[in-house]
Amino acid sequence: MQFFKIIKRVLFLFVFICIVFISPKVSALDYSSRNSCSNYEVATISSNGNIGHIECYISYNDALNKMNSLNNDNVVVFGKVNGINRIVNAKYGIVDLSYSSSQLVYLYKNYYSNSAYTYVASYAGYGGVDAALEDVVEYNGGFSAKIMINGFEGYVKNGDYEIIPLSLVKSIAYYKVNENIRHMHTTNILSDNSFFGTT
Repeated sequence: MQFFKIIKRVLFLFVFICIVFISPKVSALDYSSRNSCSNYEVATISSNGNIGHIECYISYNDALNKMNSLNNDNVVVFGKVNGINRIVNAKYGIVDLSYSSSQLVYLYKNYYSNSAYTYVASYAGYGGVDAALEDVVEYNGGFSAKIMINGFEGYVKNGDYEIIPLSLVKSIAYYKVNENIRHMHTTNILSDNSFFGTT
């Protein structure tokens, strides 16, 4: 009996590690079937995920100007990224770096740079998976998000992040202070109380 308990625990641990650290990253927010506009759509997203169409735009800058002019905190811009409909900007949002297919996300001082300045570990349980969204720049047919993470202000490239509107964020990293300082990493921005702590 003791042998089977040990095997069961080892198997559970193996599956947990595979799911958290090795599984391919897929978008937590699937908008690929959303085709309200041919280029860019300005819309609202409520905390339950309902989308309210506002207007279509041909250019990203026009959509961005409309988003910023609205007196609503839950406004986003949808657009195509590598042929897939995604949120390309949000009036207020968090950048989920765990979306990257790599366990490292490279950060750049400028959106046009090809030389990384630094990097962050982007997997749950270690490193930074959430960053503050400051801006999004359209460049060479793609997008670069300007973020703030761990005191660094810079850019992350297309494909290494996903924008989560603040209205949908349930868990973000924080520090818990008692006898020790414990960094509570979020493992899933879209789930309540989804944390893994390290000292």
